Amino acid sequence: MEFSGFESLTGFYKQKSGLSMGGKLSPSLANIFVHMLEENIIQDYIDNDVIISYQRYVDDVAIILKKGFKQELLNKFNQFDPGLKWTVENFENNKLVFLDTEITLENGNLELYQYRKPSASECLTNYKYGISPKSYKSSLITGEVYRAYNCTTSPKALDKALLNLERILKNNLYPKKLISERISQIKNRSFEPNPNKAVRLREAKNPNLKHVTVSLPYTSFRCSAIASKIHQILKKYTPNFKLRIAFSTLKLSSIILPTLKPKKEKFFNSNLVYKFTCECTDTYIGETERLFLTRIYEHNRLNSSHIHKHITKCETYKNTLNTSFGSVPDKAWLAIITNKTAYDNHKREFIKSYFEILEKNLYNYYSRITHEGLMITLQTPNLNKQQQHRSMGLVCECVKSKFTQSSQFVDNSGP
Repeated sequence: MEFSGFESLTGFYKQKSGLSMGGKLSPSLANIFVHMLEENIIQDYIDNDVIISYQRYVDDVAIILKKGFKQELLNKFNQFDPGLKWTVENFENNKLVFLDTEITLENGNLELYQYRKPSASECLTNYKYGISPKSYKSSLITGEVYRAYNCTTSPKALDKALLNLERILKNNLYPKKLISERISQIKNRSFEPNPNKAVRLREAKNPNLKHVTVSLPYTSFRCSAIASKIHQILKKYTPNFKLRIAFSTLKLSSIILPTLKPKKEKFFNSNLVYKFTCECTDTYIGETERLFLTRIYEHNRLNSSHIHKHITKCETYKNTLNTSFGSVPDKAWLAIITNKTAYDNHKREFIKSYFEILEKNLYNYYSRITHEGLMITLQTPNLNKQQQHRSMGLVCECVKSKFTQSSQFVDNSGP
C-alpha cells in the first residue's frame, strides 16, 4: 500500500509499503491479508492434522502443532510476503505469553493468568486530578474488573489479577471503598452484565422513544451537574425524549504535543482561504488548494488576476513599493533596476506582506468554496468580481443585514 505520506522539517515522504498506524482501513486490510495467508498455508496443515489448535487475533497467533514442523511452518510464513518477518515465542518453563494472558501448564491443565508487560504503563485516569466525569472513572473500574475476569480461567488467577488491579487503582488515587464496592457488586452478580443494561437495550428498541446523543467537551466538574439537571428537566417534560450526553475529555498530550511540533511557516500552508488587503483599503478574498506562497506569486504575475490588475494601477501600493526600495544603497539600487530578475524578485517578495490566512486545513474543495463564499458575504471585498444571487441559508439574516445589506456575493473572478 503506497498511499500514506507525511511531512517533516526535511521534506515530504511517502510510505513505500505496509499500512499506516491508526488508519481506518489498516485493521480490516490486515485481517484480509492474514486470512489469505491462512488459506494458502494453514488450512493444509489443519487438514493433515499437523496443527492441533490455531487461534489468531489480527497478527498474533497461538498454535499447537506436532513436533518437527515448527521451523517448516515459520519458513512458509516468512516466504509468503518479503515485507513481513514472523517470529516465534516458545513454550518455556510451562509458560507462554499471548496478548494479555499468560498460558500456564498446571497439573496437566492449561490455565490463563492476566499478563501485563513489564514496560506497560500503570497510569490510568487519575481519580483526583483527572478531568473527566466521576461516572467515567467508575466505569473504568468496571471495565478493568471484567478484563481481569476474561483473561483468567481459575479463581486463583482471578484473585491475583484483582489484587494487582487494586494496587494500580490505589496508585491512581481511587478510593479504597469505591474499589471494594465495585468489585463486590460485580462478583455478587457472578460477573453477569448490569441489569440496567437490559433496560437500556429495551428502550433503544422502543419505537415510541426518541434517542439523541450529543457530544460535549468536559472542561470542569460543573459539566456533570449541568448534564444531570438537563436530564431531570427532559424526563419531567418530555419523557419520550431520551438524551445521551457523551463527554469528550481533554488530554494533556493534545495540549503539550502541538507546542512541541515545529510550526510550519505561514506561506507554506495549503488548502486554505486567504485575504489580500491593500493600504488603499481595497481587499480580495480567495481560496487555494496549493501552497499559499505559490498562489501569491500567481497573483503577482498573472494579468488575469484582479489583484495583479490592482497593484499595477494602485498609486498607494506603487508608492509604498518604491519607498521600500528607497532604503537600498544607491549602488545596490542601480544594480536592481539594471537587473530585471533581481527587481522582479524584490517586487515578488514585497507583495507577501499584504496577504493573510482566514482559514486553513480545508482539504475538501466544497469546504473551501463554502468558507470563501461566507467570508465574501460578510466582508464584501471590492476586488472580487461579484455577482448577486440567492442568499445562502448558512448565513443568519441579522449577520447578512449587518455586513452586506441583505446581499450575497461569491467569487467568480478566476485566478
